[in-house]
Amino acid sequence: MRRRGSLRFGVTDDQMPWSFRNGRGEVVGFEADLAHALAVDLGLKLELVPVGRDAREEALGSGVCDLAAGRIAPTRAMAMQFSRPVAEEPWAFLVPDHERELFTSVDRARSHEGLRVAVMRVPEWVARVKAVLPRAEVVPVDTILDFVSAPPGRLDAMYTGYARATAYSLLHPRLAAVVPSPGLGGVPLALAVPAGEEDLLQLVNAWLEQVRASGLLEAKLDYWARGKGARAEEGPRWSIGRDILGWWR
Repeated sequence: MRRRGSLRFGVTDDQMPWSFRNGRGEVVGFEADLAHALAVDLGLKLELVPVGRDAREEALGSGVCDLAAGRIAPTRAMAMQFSRPVAEEPWAFLVPDHERELFTSVDRARSHEGLRVAVMRVPEWVARVKAVLPRAEVVPVDTILDFVSAPPGRLDAMYTGYARATAYSLLHPRLAAVVPSPGLGGVPLALAVPAGEEDLLQLVNAWLEQVRASGLLEAKLDYWARGKGARAEEGPRWSIGRDILGWWR
């Protein structure tokens, strides 16, 4: 990285709000923002490298990228090393708004017959949904968009992280993000380095402690994952005095 003068950071561009493309085609989100901050602190140029969701291990192992980010999954721990968690995302359901009451209670959803629940094609998560909702048909999908674009009535819910569910509910107001009661726990998110790169892992962990202590990590989570960014981007509310009569700006 020092010899090259750049940090190659692997990103997946369809995981709002963690990493996604904005209206201008730029990769943005919490992960990209964190990568920018790390590159600046290391005095390196940042290269955001598009990497498929299931290709992180290969990209890290082959040197296509130096670092990546994502959910910690035990099945992937042999192929890459994870840093200390940077965040924990509560598990939630993304559901049609008119069905939100059904999913506010795990017991209510569990007793309901005929539910079809989508979940990402990760063995641990498929098994978890089957255990939580044994009467439901669990439908593995490749992306949340498979759920969002499904014909009405085809799928009843998507099991995903709360920040992701909230982001898609903002884009699609017919959908709602629901954290059921009792809660289903959460999934930790971390930075990942190639297997065997102990020095790099130590550097990343030390840097994460620094940005956590400075408040920068919380500020970026607030902006991207907790809704404060969306509120900050909103303009002032429309009013007759300002927009029609021009009394103030």
